[in-house]
Amino acid sequence: MVEPQRQFSGGHWWQWDGQAWVLEPAPPGEVAPDVSQDQAPPLSSGDAAGASEYQAPPPPSFAAAAPVTSATQSSWLSKYWWIPAIVIGVLVVVGAVFLFRPKTSVLEAAVATCSAQNADGIDLADGGSTLIVDTKGEEDFSGSTIAQLVCVLAALKVPAADLNAIQRTSSNDGIQTAEWDDLKASWKYHPDDGMNIQFTLQ
Repeated sequence: MVEPQRQFSGGHWWQWDGQAWVLEPAPPGEVAPDVSQDQAPPLSSGDAAGASEYQAPPPPSFAAAAPVTSATQSSWLSKYWWIPAIVIGVLVVVGAVFLFRPKTSVLEAAVATCSAQNADGIDLADGGSTLIVDTKGEEDFSGSTIAQLVCVLAALKVPAADLNAIQRTSSNDGIQTAEWDDLKASWKYHPDDGMNIQFTLQ
């Protein structure tokens, strides 16, 4: 039977247990032999007879990993240069979409809420910064309904005091005005022409 064998390889001591090489720490004070190649140590003289029948395999060798150099990195970047280009391009497009997308004004939102985009007597102007509501009168049969006007007033959150002023306006009052939040309203009323009110973003 072959006696246990030990060999220094890859910076560690290895011992053959009869089936495989097992890693073991070097004994204290023991100096590692100068082994130029990773080969199993020779058998002892007492085991020479069994050498022809059984040979222990060499311990595992440790190949040094190839270092990552600037040349390697440069080669990788030159091969996949299009990846950062695509990422940058996508970021630019997404940023432009959010930056330049059209913003819906509160006046446009109010018209949409009341489903009055194509209603008679309700007109958006100046790129959505002006809204004109012209209701029907006793002699003016074209225009919006009172219900549509009330819907727009509610959607724009007109203060109660200004709603009361609009309701109490007579033909003798002339043009009236009010301001709240970022909106300004001016209106006039005549029974023949109905209510004409203009909202403007400030």
